[in-house]
Amino acid sequence: MLRRICLVLGAAALTASLTAAPSFAATGTTGKTHTKLTCDPSTKNKASSPAIGTTGTFQAGAAGSVVIKRVDGSTISVASVNPAGGWTDTVSTASGRRVRVLFRNSGTAELQHLGVGLSARGTFVMVTTSHCHH
Repeated sequence: MLRRICLVLGAAALTASLTAAPSFAATGTTGKTHTKLTCDPSTKNKASSPAIGTTGTFQAGAAGSVVIKRVDGSTISVASVNPAGGWTDTVSTASGRRVRVLFRNSGTAELQHLGVGLSARGTFVMVTTSHCHH
């Protein structure tokens, strides 16, 4: 009986330590205090789709721009990313019907999301941006 109680308590302690949420107010090894980001409502804009084999440039707020290439009737791809000064980029979805790029500013800890999605008929793209800051 004692063995079962110890086993249950050990399992509960292990579960609690594995599922504990990280503290956003904790100070990490860099000495900076981490706080939760606030994201502005995303914006969606309809734009002309590049013709097959051509490119179009889409702005990601003040973070930079992304050049999208139209591969075929249903596929677009990230041709290049041009981050603004102080920003870095991560391409999270490089090709498909929808592409996604994340921009990070390490100085201000801001994030800028850019998504470009090709319409079902390929006649336009929907450009979605979202800005997150402290």
